[in-house]
Amino acid sequence: MIQPLDIHTITDFRRNAELSAQIARDGRPHLLTEEGRPKLVVQDAVAYQRLLEAVERMDVIAGVRSGLDSMKRGEGRPAVKALEDLRKRNRIPKPE
Repeated sequence: MIQPLDIHTITDFRRNAELSAQIARDGRPHLLTEEGRPKLVVQDAVAYQRLLEAVERMDVIAGVRSGLDSMKRGEGRPAVKALEDLRKRNRIPKPE
């Protein structure tokens, strides 16, 4: 969540080099405004990467939950059958 102290004008951001250093130090996102309206969010690269990784983990968790839910509903098929169908579709010989 962006705190009131983390809201700045774009003009202040351009003029104040210390503001960039502060953003890098605190790792929090800062909102930049233009004419009193939200315009940009600026964040330290390391903190942004952590955010992207968290979103990716959430996507994976949602996918696993979806798969588990479909299995509970009786959808899907056994892995052995799915692999056999893939083997046939791609003309892969049966293992000996």
